[in-house]
Amino acid sequence: MAKLETLTALDIGTSKVVCAIVEFSRDGELDIVAKGVHHCSGLSRGALIDTAATVESIDKAVNEAEQSGYTVGNVLVGISSEFVSSRYNSGAVAVSGLDQEITKEDISRVLNASRQVGVPSGSEIVTVVPRSFIVDGQRGITNPESLIGNRLEAEAYACIASSAYLQNIRNVVAKAGLDIYERGIIPSAMASSLAVLTEEEKKLGVMMVDIGLGTLDMAVYAQNEIAYSSVLGQGGWILASDVAKSFNISQSKAESLILEEGLVSTEYLHGDGDKELTVQSVSEDVQVTLTKRELAEVIEARVNEILSWLKKQMDYASSEMELNISSVVFTGGTSQLLGLAQKTRSVLGVPARVAAPCYPARLPQSLASPIYSTVVGLLIYGVTCLPEQKQKKATGGYTMGFIQRVAEWINQVF
Repeated sequence: MAKLETLTALDIGTSKVVCAIVEFSRDGELDIVAKGVHHCSGLSRGALIDTAATVESIDKAVNEAEQSGYTVGNVLVGISSEFVSSRYNSGAVAVSGLDQEITKEDISRVLNASRQVGVPSGSEIVTVVPRSFIVDGQRGITNPESLIGNRLEAEAYACIASSAYLQNIRNVVAKAGLDIYERGIIPSAMASSLAVLTEEEKKLGVMMVDIGLGTLDMAVYAQNEIAYSSVLGQGGWILASDVAKSFNISQSKAESLILEEGLVSTEYLHGDGDKELTVQSVSEDVQVTLTKRELAEVIEARVNEILSWLKKQMDYASSEMELNISSVVFTGGTSQLLGLAQKTRSVLGVPARVAAPCYPARLPQSLASPIYSTVVGLLIYGVTCLPEQKQKKATGGYTMGFIQRVAEWINQVF
């Protein structure tokens, strides 16, 4: 199989840095050929708090990936922080031709107009993705070229982030000796969605929820396109913090206890609620004994708060943006908490599932975990959407309709 090129992605998270390298061929097949993972203590809730520690984690993750014989230079980077938000925007232009037939130039002009999002002081646009077009009031048009009309409009999703936050991300990557691709900073919510959502889910309307240790990334898709996203600074760390405080144990032991014995609700205990769990106290001088029911009660209280926030996001997307949400898909490390999908169905009233990356088709088993959804999605995005890959997009192994449309639109907008 003739190899074309390699591409590298970095997922810089609150608990870990993941570096992954993809190699793709002329026949459109993707192979993720290397992975490096290292613990990271330099971020809190997605924000940098220790530059040196983060650079060290990036170095070690990259070095591990490079042991496979590949060299890392340019990288894509996913971002997840309370300093990242989204906006809905639209642009409109008059059709220029005397015959009123919409041309590529008209489409380019309206996409540029849709990019003129009002950006708050101290912030900048990360990416803009057009959702659909309107011609003389007719909505839901995916490709207006050659249609006849007087007025052309574009509706767009825009991701915005704090300039200081983005500069800090750029700085730590540069200090690790790496360069970020042009347009290579991607919202983690968008990246994870590319790895775990099916075309049918995106068409019908879906809320993707990536729960990592530091943050919760949410993205709503409708009619195949991303329409809304938001970030909550309450990932798995808040659950562990609640458990640590409730039982006077360390944060790390609380995280392990949740992974091994945690449930999102006492109603899923199945008769083992009185099972005793023993763990060392935070001072390591005494043993703390608690029941599985007591642990579930603490977790449930916080999960209820998170689901309440998701319900508000659903209501906002439905009432203010007229988006339909038919299901919820969870991914990320904390999504593996037992009972989460069942609890979500009960509270939000829609089907829910927990997903690992399902694309590309030849995904290594070592990456087939919700923990790696963001880094896999970054690689998919990079192969299909970066300017460097404009003439050699991979198309095999998974459904590419949505990604190809996004790639075409992004190449016109920027």
